[in-house]
Amino acid sequence: MKEIQKHIKSGDIKKCYLFYGSENFLKKNYEERLKKAIIDPSFEMMNYLCMEDKSISVEKIMDFCETMPFFSDKKLLIVRNSGYFRGSKKGDDDTEKDTGNSEEVDTLEEYIKNLPDSVCLVFSEDEIDKRKKIYKTFTKIGYACEFKTPDEKDIIEWISRSLKKYKIVISKSTASYLIRSAGGELENLSREIEKLESYKKEGEEVTVKDIDDICTKSLETKIFDLVGAIGKRKPDKALTIYKNLILMKEYPGMILYMVVRQFRLILQCMVLTNAGEDMKSIATMIGIRDFVVKEYIAQSKNFTVSGLKRALEECIEIDMSIKTGLIDAETAVETLILKYSI
Repeated sequence: MKEIQKHIKSGDIKKCYLFYGSENFLKKNYEERLKKAIIDPSFEMMNYLCMEDKSISVEKIMDFCETMPFFSDKKLLIVRNSGYFRGSKKGDDDTEKDTGNSEEVDTLEEYIKNLPDSVCLVFSEDEIDKRKKIYKTFTKIGYACEFKTPDEKDIIEWISRSLKKYKIVISKSTASYLIRSAGGELENLSREIEKLESYKKEGEEVTVKDIDDICTKSLETKIFDLVGAIGKRKPDKALTIYKNLILMKEYPGMILYMVVRQFRLILQCMVLTNAGEDMKSIATMIGIRDFVVKEYIAQSKNFTVSGLKRALEECIEIDMSIKTGLIDAETAVETLILKYSI
């Protein structure tokens, strides 16, 4: 990402970029940075185009790239999730099947070799296969950058920098609380930061109370708090959280599903911690962020392995009874919460 910043700052913008990875917020952020550097807003309609999903074809990409920019040195074309860089997948017959049109991919790969200097072509992909010929060709001509989910330290620094622009202060511990409250997704965090920027005055410091008062907690965070109250044997708090979720029109079956998911994650963290795995390894193994693992490990101290297994079995039984109409969903989940929090 720092390389792209250097390209923009120096004016040495490459003819093509490949953004890939799971962090869509960052990919879009860098798309916007390139757009700001290349496109004059007065001529945006003529010099900028974003293609997504069914609107994508190699013919359309080539048509846009071949037309000269209007009163500008460069045009910008952003192509999102084309699938041209993905690898093959196994079909029902266990044979490898290409996920994209191979003829189109070959045509595009040849075209990229002679891409005009008057265009900047950006592909933004969720998945790529570095073994593919088109990827190798692309990286020789342009620049490929992976956008991974940042770790907690980097997100805290980003929150601090964002608020500092408005001369608002936030401590590391409060920024960490904001991450957990908003659910850790950068797009959600960005919205909550905007609220704090409007709420606080220059020179003021953001507090945990500010976050509780004006920021929106994610459903995942509310479920985390609910399970935390169950673990700490606080039935009143657990029921209050549950009732508030019901008032917000959350379906009891979905709440049960989220509770089961969290029970499973806590159980996995417990088992892997007991096996001697560190937080980073656990995060990779079960597919969650390392700072979330830290929260689950802390929460696991209020549970036992046998207790969680028993609770999971009962959750599955209740889920089946709800789906078959044997019991009322809202009452069943409320009874379960009471049983395990008393």
